[in-house]
Amino acid sequence: MRIFVVGNINAGKSYIVSKLVKKYPLYKVISIDEFRKKYSDSRIEKELETRKIFADEIINSKDAIIEFSGGNTIASLFIDKLRVNSCVVLEVEENLDICLERINTKDFSKIPYPAFNESLSETIIRLDFEYKNNCIESNFNNKILYHYKINSSINIDDLPLDQYEMTIRLVDELKNKYDCLFAFGSLGRGELNKYSDVDIFLKTKDSIAIVENKIKEIFPNSEIIIQRDQIAIYIQNYLLEINIITNLKEA
Repeated sequence: MRIFVVGNINAGKSYIVSKLVKKYPLYKVISIDEFRKKYSDSRIEKELETRKIFADEIINSKDAIIEFSGGNTIASLFIDKLRVNSCVVLEVEENLDICLERINTKDFSKIPYPAFNESLSETIIRLDFEYKNNCIESNFNNKILYHYKINSSINIDDLPLDQYEMTIRLVDELKNKYDCLFAFGSLGRGELNKYSDVDIFLKTKDSIAIVENKIKEIFPNSEIIIQRDQIAIYIQNYLLEINIITNLKEA
């Protein structure tokens, strides 16, 4: 699963990333500022090269925590390569005045920001306007499975990220093997919470036994219970239910 942490400069994105790293220690962390430190030197041409390297890393990383503003100049470099409904976005919100005040308490000298004709304060003000006009939804097109607007004090465990991870892993593994997978229940309605089960319809002519074997390959440590045309998969504390259908009229 790709988790994008986006938001204004000084909004608290890095703090959210640190919380996510504790929850998903095996995920790769991809931060535009770290890429700037490694590849850029404030020249415009180096900034553009760095953005391309950053975008390629996103495309080639399946399980990753990705931190950048969410702006279109970078998002446009990778978004067309992502599958529809394939990522979760955490948009970190903060009051504009606080973001501006934090300029005075944060050391930006180690990050070679591009030397555009815009001050840091002007950039923050511009980004604030763009976020208020829902730029994240437009910049990420239809690639977002769910978009949360949060503040940096949120308890990450209150979000149903594990269920989204299960869902995205399942679809990634099965998308080229079956005719159709689609969600219903709380996932389908966009109302998933940390206590929710995940409900999926899978259209296929394969037998339950064949589908079960594929599920075991994807979730080898799960417990599986089969009832007629339904496969119940227990993964840690979560339940993923796959309902097998041969015709969409059965859904």
